[in-house]
Amino acid sequence: MSTTPAVLHQVPSSEELAEFEIFSDLPPATLQRIQKQASIREAAPEDVLCWEGAYDQVMYVILSGYVRVSQGEGPYFTLIGILKRGDFFGDMNPRTTQSSYVTVTATTDCVLMELSLPLLQLLLKASPQAQSLVDRTYNDRTLRSELRGVGIFEAFSSDE
Repeated sequence: MSTTPAVLHQVPSSEELAEFEIFSDLPPATLQRIQKQASIREAAPEDVLCWEGAYDQVMYVILSGYVRVSQGEGPYFTLIGILKRGDFFGDMNPRTTQSSYVTVTATTDCVLMELSLPLLQLLLKASPQAQSLVDRTYNDRTLRSELRGVGIFEAFSSDE
């Protein structure tokens, strides 16, 4: 009987994290603090990582794999988009206590880096570039979601 050893994933080194756009302009000390305090979460296909209506106070950065962002339930969900390595999701607006307006589901095996709310706040305070990227992404996803609810736009794809 052959057994395959489990792969234990670790938070990437500070140097590797700096290759991700969201971390690219962080001061080295801040990047090291995030690297040491962040945690890893693994997900299998169809694992739900973020529920529509939930408020988790956490943000995930995708280290590997793909996730589906959608609204609605069961076979009647509306696809908002597909996210990949380097993309992020979760509580991206730490200034509010709004619940998530989407559900995020793994479509492949995934490795995610989990940032708690204090780490996310540290990141956004230390990096104007990260703040701008998070704001743009949050606004873009909110707009796509809202437009999906307008009848005239229902037939359009998320990119359109």
